[in-house]
Formats: sequence, C-alpha cells, structure tokens
Amino acid sequence: MAFRNSDSGRKATAWLAVAFTLMAGTLVCSFIILSFAENPRQAFLVLGGILVGIVLMLWGMTGTRDRTEHRSWLEFWRSTQEPPDPADLYQPRRRRRSKGGPLGSNQPPTLESVREIAEMNARWVPHGQNPRRDRPER
Repeated sequence: MAFRNSDSGRKATAWLAVAFTLMAGTLVCSFIILSFAENPRQAFLVLGGILVGIVLMLWGMTGTRDRTEHRSWLEFWRSTQEPPDPADLYQPRRRRRSKGGPLGSNQPPTLESVREIAEMNARWVPHGQNPRRDRPER
C-alpha cells in the first residue's frame, strides 16, 4: 500500500506562488521597458538574462534528487566525524564538602518537636484540628 506524500500540497502552493510572482514581475518590467526605454531590445535581453538566472537558481535549489539527500554542509561534516568517547572527555575533580551543618536523623518527628516548630510559626508544619474525613463506601 502506497502512502501519499502529505507535503506535496505545500510544495505545489509554494511553486504556484513563485510562478505567479515571477509572471507578475515580468509583466510589470515588460510594461516599463516598452513604455520608457529608448532601446527596448537591450532592456529585454537584460530582463531575459535575469529571468534565466532566477530559473536556474530555483532549479538548482530544488534539484532532481530525493529530499533525503539535501543536507547542509554542517550536517555533512558532522556525519563524517566520529563522536568523542565520553570516557576521554571526563576529567575527575575534587568534590567540595557541603558547608551546611549535620543533617537531621531519619526518624519521624515527636509530638514535642512538632509543637516547638508550630510555636516558631513555621508554616509547613500542620497544626490545629483537621476535620476527619471518612472514606466513601464502595
């Protein structure tokens, strides 16, 4: 089963816009050349050369190759390089001791310590009467 290219509609719209802009610009330039140029032949040759250059540039930008082959030079250069080994990049350093005091124990707080902390006005300590919430029956 073949999948449709969802990007083809966007490409067609872009090419239609490019063609419309080139056509409108060519018509405006032709009108100006015919109206104001003393030697229209030379001006038309210049206009034709510019149009050929634009068409060649657009053809070179799109090309006939597959889209996967279009890569920037930086991506091409990166693909030719081997990634560095993380072990080679590692540099051991001394670790400084933390300047904080000794940490507390891993024991649950006592009732007295909770009351002391609540009296110090620390907001993270729950105190007071909480209404008991019963679990809903299932």
